Amino acid sequence: MVTDGKLSIIGTANMDYRSFELNFEVNAIVYDVPVAENLRKVFFDDLKNAKKVDAKLWNNRAFYFKLADRIARLFSPAL
Repeated sequence: MVTDGKLSIIGTANMDYRSFELNFEVNAIVYDVPVAENLRKVFFDDLKNAKKVDAKLWNNRAFYFKLADRIARLFSPAL
């Protein structure tokens, strides 16, 4: 995350209970303009290769993808 062109937060933590309480995840706060500019550029480069997935597209995905999601969910407590 780049906040104001100067402050960046880089890390693995997600905004969920598992990340904060169970997993050993970490974020770094970097106050540096060149780093912020580079991260901003990387983000917008990634957007060029991104594909928007709306609810209709997600709900209409192939059965085997839905099945894989359900199987993976069974193992989520152990991940």
